[in-house]
Amino acid sequence: YKRQTTAPWQWGTSYVNAIEVWCRSWRAVPPIALDAFVPEYHRRRQDKLIYSISRAATAGSLSANGQAAMFWDFETTRGLRASPIAGSLSSSPDVPLGKPVTYVFAREKSVAGILEGLRLGRTFVTASKEGPIIRFAADEGRDRSYDVSIGGIIPLNKETQFTVQAIGAKDAK
Repeated sequence: YKRQTTAPWQWGTSYVNAIEVWCRSWRAVPPIALDAFVPEYHRRRQDKLIYSISRAATAGSLSANGQAAMFWDFETTRGLRASPIAGSLSSSPDVPLGKPVTYVFAREKSVAGILEGLRLGRTFVTASKEGPIIRFAADEGRDRSYDVSIGGIIPLNKETQFTVQAIGAKDAK
């Protein structure tokens, strides 16, 4: 009997509430090669890889973070509602804590509030506590009252003004 093990990204995404798209400095984590996946993830249809994680793994010179962000983008485009998260993986004194960092807009400052914010998609990631910071707001009905923030739901067929503000962005980018 030979036990076959799989990595978490090979379990599927039906149970996922968040995907880590940034770990440590952007280029610090080496990319994952397609060869690291079980044979199922090498499957192709019309000569194209069918799994989004496999496509991300073959996307050229991206770091693992770039691959993870690409995977998250592929999956959210297909309908996955998972929050992007970041972590410093600071188990070593050589890795600074809080670089990068995840911001969660929560109803209350508690474990339950933060977990609810994650489940509702109310997150964004940034390089550090010093920023940059992004504010998202939507004025549903265009009455000058911003009623929906990041992770909120806007009804279809309702005129909405959407605003994104970058605060502390280097060179205003």
